[in-house]
Amino acid sequence: MEKKLLTQEEKIDKIFSVIDKISEFIKKTEILSVDEKNNFEEKTKNFKEILENFKNNDFSAEEVKNNDAMFNLIMADLKIKAYQIKCDI
Repeated sequence: MEKKLLTQEEKIDKIFSVIDKISEFIKKTEILSVDEKNNFEEKTKNFKEILENFKNNDFSAEEVKNNDAMFNLIMADLKIKAYQIKCDI
């Protein structure tokens, strides 16, 4: 079966989903201190706002290619962070 390529919007939604799962896991555990949790929440909120801008823009083919590479790196980083704190995503 041929693998369906995700649109930029679908990739961003997937990144948001992983961020939300990690955030929920962090809230429920003692992994981070209260200050660290608040800092994490603030950074992810700002990060989501930045990514949201990618949904609403038209990009050239080259820009889409670069964005895809960036989205793949972001997802890889999130997966590593989730693994490090033993969060099942």
